[in-house]
Amino acid sequence: MYTPRSDSTMSWRGSECPSVRSGWRVETLTVAACQTDMNWKDKEANLAQIPGLVAMAAQQGAQVILLPEAVGGYSYSREFWRGAERSGGPTTQLLCDLAREHRVHVGGGVLEARGEHFYNVV
Repeated sequence: MYTPRSDSTMSWRGSECPSVRSGWRVETLTVAACQTDMNWKDKEANLAQIPGLVAMAAQQGAQVILLPEAVGGYSYSREFWRGAERSGGPTTQLLCDLAREHRVHVGGGVLEARGEHFYNVV
């Protein structure tokens, strides 16, 4: 039986733990959630914050680093659509490069355009 604990960890009783029953090795996964000082209309300033946040989280042992939904920022106006990038664009490339450099997994929301359609991708 799963029991939530006040210290934000999970507790299972004895053989009820799924990993114990199946013979899996239990390991710890460290996740960091990063908050930026978002400027909705300054994509370059927003993206400039990301390398330092990822480096700090990785140095503190994070294996998965989560960034805000709108990593580059955008405003709810016509500018919103102009901020969209093609798949594999500069923001996605930045996140991939940082993940590779620090040997971690990095996720952050990017507004992506495919033809006339727009997607909020991670």
